Amino acid sequence: MKYLFLIILISLSFQISFLILDKVPDTDEIWYMSIGENILQTGFPSMNETNPYLIHPPLFTYLIALFFKLFGKSLLIARSISIISSLIVLVFTYLTAKGLKSNKIAILSTFLLGINPFFLYFSTTVYIEMLLMVFFSASIYYLFKAFKTNESKYFLIA
Repeated sequence: MKYLFLIILISLSFQISFLILDKVPDTDEIWYMSIGENILQTGFPSMNETNPYLIHPPLFTYLIALFFKLFGKSLLIARSISIISSLIVLVFTYLTAKGLKSNKIAILSTFLLGINPFFLYFSTTVYIEMLLMVFFSASIYYLFKAFKTNESKYFLIA
């Protein structure tokens, strides 16, 4: 657990440098940000008055709206949701690997995930995938914990 902070810092530094380098928002990022802005204005995930956006679960776009309301509207604010989500995924990766093997394996697996180019890309874009990974990694962690301890509360969380 003492190396977890170091791994998170290393991953965060990679992500921040990845943000600064050359990332221009793509159409999906602009789409999600527009839906977040519309939630602030209307309270409903839509692109306009007649087209509701219900293709994906709405939690991500509501989080964008919340972050816009709290911190202002910008691409960096919208991307911060994915950055925070990626750090949570790293924590659950560490905890799962530590529970299955050892601290050394947990540190290695968390570090390898933290420097994976695909992980870095999706953790610095306004896409729903990283938030989904939070729920997936938490579910895996609690499922393994449920089987290990045989406590029903972990089965319910998973």
